[in-house]
Amino acid sequence: MKIFISYNWKNEDEMKIIDEAFKKKGIIPTLDKRDLKYKQSLEEFMEQIREHDFAILLISHNYLLSENCMYEFLQVLKERTYRDKILPIILVNDFFNGDLKMYYIKEWRIKKVELENKIKNFVADNILEDLSDHIEKLKKYKAIENDIGDIISNLQKSKMITFTEEEQNNFKTLFEEIGIDNNINFSNISTDRTNKGLKKQLEPVIENYIGSHTVTDEEINKLFEPVVEKPQKKNIDFKMEKEKFLKGFIDDDVALYIKFLSDKDILCKFIVKYGKKSVEGVSKAVILLNKTSQKQVMTNILDSHQEATGYCGWDNYDLFGFIALEVYHSSDDKVIQDLAHSIIKNCSYYRQHFEDILQQIDMEEYI
Repeated sequence: MKIFISYNWKNEDEMKIIDEAFKKKGIIPTLDKRDLKYKQSLEEFMEQIREHDFAILLISHNYLLSENCMYEFLQVLKERTYRDKILPIILVNDFFNGDLKMYYIKEWRIKKVELENKIKNFVADNILEDLSDHIEKLKKYKAIENDIGDIISNLQKSKMITFTEEEQNNFKTLFEEIGIDNNINFSNISTDRTNKGLKKQLEPVIENYIGSHTVTDEEINKLFEPVVEKPQKKNIDFKMEKEKFLKGFIDDDVALYIKFLSDKDILCKFIVKYGKKSVEGVSKAVILLNKTSQKQVMTNILDSHQEATGYCGWDNYDLFGFIALEVYHSSDDKVIQDLAHSIIKNCSYYRQHFEDILQQIDMEEYI
């Protein structure tokens, strides 16, 4: 099952709570910070919403005034057959206030007029650079202004769930709507195979699907094979794993190949050699590794990336910075995040945009 979460970055705390709730059910939702690919346009990423089974929309004041968030909403509404798949969660306290619709129509009208005047001034001053970008933005503003009233009216008429109520009920209504068993909770299942409590936890869940069943030790072993760290393979077909990597196919064996390159202190040179095409692949491979290996690879990148960039190879800092950024957002391990942060910080000395990214990351800790 594919779940997309649409949210405003100022509501990241609420998003993380819902993200964790889905992870406990064995589902990893699609998020812009986690899944937006290197150099992929935000609009292209947003259009993927319709490829998902459900889209969860965290409706807040910031969301309703955000160009990107409302564009996401309009993308979903384009598909009539997909409208039943929209699952709004309300974060606005007075969402059902009758005057709310007029407030947002007025706000978007002000945004539209301000942008129209800005474009007129650009034309009057013969400043034509990036004018097409502003015109495209104006088209979005007009579309949002035209639709925002109907969107809010339809939401107000529907039976909505609020974030506060759902969090208190462990998102029971949300999971029931999607068709997820509320009894399933992978976070409550210990990976200690000697724990007799495992059987008591698993048997009620299994009973819902196949009836009364006694869980055996063998079944427990099989269940937890995927989450037990596998020993590192020694016999790697380097040529085959490299070909798989270059074709964009990243699996456990490719991850071990990347780990091998790191152990030999040639991973950074490998990244520079294959350039932009290496960013997504290396990021995914590192994430597939166990935490110990992740730390080793990130330490190697931190120690070796400057030398690998080469003389005046400023663009190469983008490669290492975006790999570190992807790993940072995908990890919940403080040591791994600190290593990734250090790589991004070093890249910011040579590439200005990483300084902006660092500020955003650092603010996330407090805002």
